[in-house]
Amino acid sequence: MSATRRTVPLGGRSFDEERLVRDLRAKDPTTTRHLIGQLIEDRETRGSVGLEIVVKAFGREVHAFIWRLAGRDDDGAQEVFAEWLQRVLSRAPSFDASRSSFRTWLYQQAKYSAADWRRRESRLPEPLDLANATAGADQPASTTDQPSDVLTGREEGALRRAFRRHCDPGCLGRSPQGAVKSLP
Repeated sequence: MSATRRTVPLGGRSFDEERLVRDLRAKDPTTTRHLIGQLIEDRETRGSVGLEIVVKAFGREVHAFIWRLAGRDDDGAQEVFAEWLQRVLSRAPSFDASRSSFRTWLYQQAKYSAADWRRRESRLPEPLDLANATAGADQPASTTDQPSDVLTGREEGALRRAFRRHCDPGCLGRSPQGAVKSLP
């Protein structure tokens, strides 16, 4: 019993889908060039053939990579994965085969998508003015409840240590952990 093979039109040519995926994983430059051409065409025509091939060839491993970067958060990983697909489609013309392989470029795009997601997630909402919230509406807050504008040396040191423990720039491959030199 023979299974029917699916052919995929890619960059003006027809490819066997299984062979195409295998050639992409093997870093075949001709196949990569045709896929980039298809991604550029998909971007202009709002097609999805190129992205389907990218997902079929690299989706599982890149999703696992994104999941780890998102702190093993399933919802976050789904959000980053969708952003990654948009990023791949929009930045396909910037791919340069002389600088890296297509797979490496895809991982870079995933890393940057995760970094953007982390940046958005780490933004804190504006702090509440607790002094005014606890005081009656007609009573002004006392001035002793207001924070001081100047930190003592001990407080500044504690703040720096807490910042270094919390901030882990090495998680996205930028620099080793503990490389934070000073607070702004």
